[in-house]
Amino acid sequence: MFGYINIDKAELKVKEYYEFRAFYCGLCHTLLRKFGPVGQASLSYDLTFLAMLLTSLYEPELKLEKKACVVKPLKKIPFVISPYMEYAADMNMLLAMKHFKDDWMDDGKITAKVAYTVFREKCRKVYVKYPRQWTAIENELRIIEKYEKADLQDAETIAGSFGRLFGEVFVCKDDYFKEDLRNVGFYLGKFIYLMDAYEDLEKDFKNGDYNPFKQASKETSFDEKVEDMLMLSMAKCSEAFEKLPLEKDVEILRNIIYSGVWSHLRQMKKEI
Repeated sequence: MFGYINIDKAELKVKEYYEFRAFYCGLCHTLLRKFGPVGQASLSYDLTFLAMLLTSLYEPELKLEKKACVVKPLKKIPFVISPYMEYAADMNMLLAMKHFKDDWMDDGKITAKVAYTVFREKCRKVYVKYPRQWTAIENELRIIEKYEKADLQDAETIAGSFGRLFGEVFVCKDDYFKEDLRNVGFYLGKFIYLMDAYEDLEKDFKNGDYNPFKQASKETSFDEKVEDMLMLSMAKCSEAFEKLPLEKDVEILRNIIYSGVWSHLRQMKKEI
């Protein structure tokens, strides 16, 4: 998965950092329990944010457990158990499965085909349980594939498709909060797609792969224009986020929304 929706560790209090880690480890354990090691391997910071956001919004009863893991087998690590961890794990698997399918269809990778086959079997109950989310993932990725084959040089349009996909993933209930959650997911999805395309631009030029920024990158002030697109997406995301009545872990969530998402861009600038 992408991993752009992460914390800015330097700006978190120690207690807040360990709280975030408890959610991250909780998602890891949930993926392992529900889907086995193949599910655990798909662990994503992006869906950790979703698990924490939904838990903060709906305030379910939480449990905290401690277990050893592969990374630290001699130490018991605390992790959170939440009903919304289950949902985030299911969405994590659906997105990971489509990711492997795309790698297989686009690049003919045998490893991706094998991974897709395994994930598809693991996810049968998930896409039956969540037909709306699954249909959105299927439809929007099909549209993105069409745009890519046509070499569409319109990053905003293609990012919008990924945004709609991500927006549906963020809505787990048909309730009062669904539109704000959908908007948070939509603009985060746009940001993810734009950031990924921007980060991969040099590699895609070198390998002859599709990238919606290839044409625009020849223009003056290209980098500034991309940053403006990214900033607008996150401004809209923040606007929807602040409408949600969040209290628990809200400062961690704000750390991610206002600072953590920019970590990759800051690193890219350092490397130039």
